[in-house]
Amino acid sequence: MTNIRRDKDLMNFTDSLFDSFFSNNISPRQFNVDIIEKDGGYMLKADLPGFEKGDINITYSDNILSIGAESKKESEEKSENGRYLRRERSTASIKRQFIVKDLDREAIKASFENGVLNLDLPLKKEEEAESTRIEIE
Repeated sequence: MTNIRRDKDLMNFTDSLFDSFFSNNISPRQFNVDIIEKDGGYMLKADLPGFEKGDINITYSDNILSIGAESKKESEEKSENGRYLRRERSTASIKRQFIVKDLDREAIKASFENGVLNLDLPLKKEEEAESTRIEIE
């Protein structure tokens, strides 16, 4: 009986592993992102519904672009005598990181509208190497 249960657990694990690799389902701690290659860089669009502009933190360091958002909300209802009838708190925190080499960090632009974060990620312009003629002695 133990072997049958172990086999069943292994099948469930394998199914969940397969689902996580080949489905569009994302965990509650992630968010959907579209990355579009364009001339001279990339455009990134991230769906962050329920977050405010001030909840979002974007950093670029050591070729790693990090996008995180954290939200804390409280709601409460009181009775007339001041005792809580209901008080709820919720927090949400999500973060994703991407390896993106050679971004022009000074030219990165971000906007946030209707729950969608838009990042314009221009690449550094390659400096043309000046050619120098070398004389043979």
